[in-house]
Amino acid sequence: MALTPTPPPWETETPPPPWETEAKFFIGDREPLFWLVSVLFTDKFWQRDVLTRARFPLSGVSSLDEILPAEYKDWSAMNQAVAAWVESDPAASACFAHAKQAIAAGELSWYSPEADEWGDKPYHQPERDVDSYSFLLWAEKHQYPVSQEVVNAARGAARMMVYRQQEAEKRARAYPAITQEDFARLQKHPLWRVGEAIMYVIGRRARNEGKEAEFGKDDKLFQRLHQFAYDAYTAGGLDVAGFTPIRTAEEENTPLEVLFLEAKVRPAEFVGWAEGLPLTLPMLHQAASETSPPTTKPEPYTPEMRLLFAAMEHFAHAYPDPQNWPGKKNLTPWLVENAPRFGIEKLSKNMYDAMDTLMRPIEARVGGIKRKKG
Repeated sequence: MALTPTPPPWETETPPPPWETEAKFFIGDREPLFWLVSVLFTDKFWQRDVLTRARFPLSGVSSLDEILPAEYKDWSAMNQAVAAWVESDPAASACFAHAKQAIAAGELSWYSPEADEWGDKPYHQPERDVDSYSFLLWAEKHQYPVSQEVVNAARGAARMMVYRQQEAEKRARAYPAITQEDFARLQKHPLWRVGEAIMYVIGRRARNEGKEAEFGKDDKLFQRLHQFAYDAYTAGGLDVAGFTPIRTAEEENTPLEVLFLEAKVRPAEFVGWAEGLPLTLPMLHQAASETSPPTTKPEPYTPEMRLLFAAMEHFAHAYPDPQNWPGKKNLTPWLVENAPRFGIEKLSKNMYDAMDTLMRPIEARVGGIKRKKG
């Protein structure tokens, strides 16, 4: 009797789940609405880079004349073709119209970056781009066809959305908003550090540890005001004390602009100087009767996004050590059980699987059987 050969281990291992397989294309953090609609209904425009570059025949070429031209000469031409396809396809055009209605109702929103002091928004096309993952959750909620391939392609966009939310929450806790009453009281101090002064006029509480530079890394208004203040100092237009443009041995790797944040300035002088800048500063350019803290219009979060954030908070509290996080069989039931709390009647297995992966800390994703390359 012939013995059945034992197959190698990599042929008997469990295949990776679909949400961990390689994506067939890429969906960025923010994308044109018409293109996001198209990927739900056709794979014709998935490979945008391929569609806009020349191609070589499979048999090879013997001269440059044999190179196949790009299907579209550039991204602009391709985007026009995508928009035309969406308009011509009944299902896609209905989805596109529905999405625009959702934007008008506040369920979704156009991406609108912060303008600079001159009111310009570089590289921005109004009423074109939306947050990709928010759109896919919205589409899933309204039972449009969100395939596993589309979910895989949007993993990076989903993680960026989660990262932005977490960073915004951390910044709000570390540097809470101040009121006009707070600002008036702070102006009675004899001196401010320059870092404190910048934080106060933009409507944020400063940190005693002098960590304003950390806040400024991700805040464009802080960055512009900081640069204006340093330029004014070097030109003699702003008096500061306790600062010399000379680094000590311990400070040799720190930029002078950062050291400048620790200089001292008189509150009245700084406020008077800042009022004449071409910037809109929350504590200086709002009605005197307005006493509430400055607020930023929040991104509209879908019920699915709120469920995801609630799950992250719940499991992070229940399992402080990421290495002890439970398996998928424990996480997904929590999502299913709590979905009705957020008004979610139905969510596909694809989305539950994607949420399960996204909500885990990096340390909780490490481990398991590694597939061998055969």
